[in-house]
Amino acid sequence: RQLGVIVPLLAVAISFMVMSNRLAYCTEQEGLCTTTACSCADPAHHLRELRTPEGRECWHCVAICPSQVGSLHETNSSDAASCYPGNCECADPTQERVRAEGSSLDSPCWRCVTPSPVVSLQGPEDPAESCLIRAPRSRLLAASASRAGSGSGGAGVAGPAAAGSGTAGPLVSPPGEPLLRLALTAEDVALPNASCAAFVREGLALREKNTSLCLSWNSLGAIWGLGKCASAGTSEADYQSFDWVDMPENGSKNASTQGFCLTSAKADSFGGAACQNVRHHVCATEAGVCTPRDCECEEKHWIKHELPLRDTGASCWSCAAPVIPYCSTQPGTCTATACECEDPTHEKITSNTTEMPLRTCWSCRPPGGRAA
Repeated sequence: RQLGVIVPLLAVAISFMVMSNRLAYCTEQEGLCTTTACSCADPAHHLRELRTPEGRECWHCVAICPSQVGSLHETNSSDAASCYPGNCECADPTQERVRAEGSSLDSPCWRCVTPSPVVSLQGPEDPAESCLIRAPRSRLLAASASRAGSGSGGAGVAGPAAAGSGTAGPLVSPPGEPLLRLALTAEDVALPNASCAAFVREGLALREKNTSLCLSWNSLGAIWGLGKCASAGTSEADYQSFDWVDMPENGSKNASTQGFCLTSAKADSFGGAACQNVRHHVCATEAGVCTPRDCECEEKHWIKHELPLRDTGASCWSCAAPVIPYCSTQPGTCTATACECEDPTHEKITSNTTEMPLRTCWSCRPPGGRAA
């Protein structure tokens, strides 16, 4: 009778030991992670090591998106048809995840592509610190007024009609007349909050990053501007189509730098007004994506991060906004590093620490409230 009791208990204990030693499966739900040791239910999934907001180690399993050869604008039918209908990530940090054409926002299908180059531009004969920046009051005036602008890289600012033209008021714009004016100037002397324009290479066009406007050249006024991106084959597209070229550097025939020239004018305008040099490439800012070439941050105050590639060990770069901590709101406590108020309605109070050495510190409080 005792043996009949011991055997079932022993079986339960063995089962418990087997179950406790077997690894659990990590979560695959986006935005979550498992804080206990786990493995991926699908061997094809990638196990990511993360940390919770409290600093605890955790794990998450994610599928790897199909990778497309070339950029988004160099698709072919076989590549474009391959996508993953669920949450997935790019195995290659130099690629970015995009939603495949034909998939909906409710049921997205993802694939990874190599991002198109993002560049900052400057005139061939202009100093190194200059770049294309949206000009103040940048909507263009009459076509005759545009002719008063600079004929070398568009450095001049469009103004009233040239003296003696006898023309006043708006005129009909010629084909390719850009909607917004771009000026060549040094970034440091531009208006507050103005920065060098960044352009994404899309086919033959150069689209301004974060907008749907394309770089446009107006030969009548010899000016650069931004216009609605034209459809291929239209007359407007002739003013927005640019070829990669090797541009002479500072007039030297032996040294060269990359640049863009208007396709229709490349043969007779090489290095002239219809061309722009690549000032520098712009680093990626998307989470988990990096640029595998020398680049600079689009915003001067952003922080540049280096990420060595696992396969080659080569450097890869990305930029992110600086993380500024929030000042303490607890009574009797202040923050001794640069900080900002989490609540924009609060007042920022400057004080000193109570222990030596004395240091400046800050706290936040509601208007009229008690200081920390």
